[in-house]
Amino acid sequence: MASLCEDLLLLAIDPASGVVRNWSRLNIALAGAELAQLQEAGRIDVSAGRIVVTGPAAMTTGDPDMDATLARLASCSQPPRLLAFVGRHRANVVNSYLARLSGAGFVQHQGGRWFGQRWPVTDQSRLASARAPLDAVAFGAGDFSSAQAVLAGLVQAVGIARSLYPGRQNRAVRVRLRQIAKSHWAVEAVRSAIAASESH
Repeated sequence: MASLCEDLLLLAIDPASGVVRNWSRLNIALAGAELAQLQEAGRIDVSAGRIVVTGPAAMTTGDPDMDATLARLASCSQPPRLLAFVGRHRANVVNSYLARLSGAGFVQHQGGRWFGQRWPVTDQSRLASARAPLDAVAFGAGDFSSAQAVLAGLVQAVGIARSLYPGRQNRAVRVRLRQIAKSHWAVEAVRSAIAASESH
């Protein structure tokens, strides 16, 4: 599950323009993805709508972004509410993961510092590896892993499912992704946080 955030971000980049789609929603979705990864790694648990750090807070995950989120959780005076924490994502979380992808040679930064930025994917094999588990859920009929459920649900929550699976011929796929989007606590938290942010 280590590449969940990177996979989601790669899928959100428009293949024609290199523009990152639905940036504000991605901020929230990446926060939820990080929590899902931390739970998968055994570093947090979610109980009664609150996030509880398990194990020594000082023990790192080996991932700087995950460690930053874990440090935020550990600094709270009491276990934070899941929905509130997801809604108050880390500053510049999208930029942080874009920098990682760029540093690894998977995307290339183009444009100015603030406006007109584009991030075209330069490594199509890396994009294919991000797309493969999603396609397996979208077109498969069997069981899928927790990581696949989170990725599929976040693709739906961010609003890029129609771009990835366009047209009437993929209507059943989009319906399936909507159903899966309700199957994981992290995705439900992201959906709720996005709805709350867009209702103001």
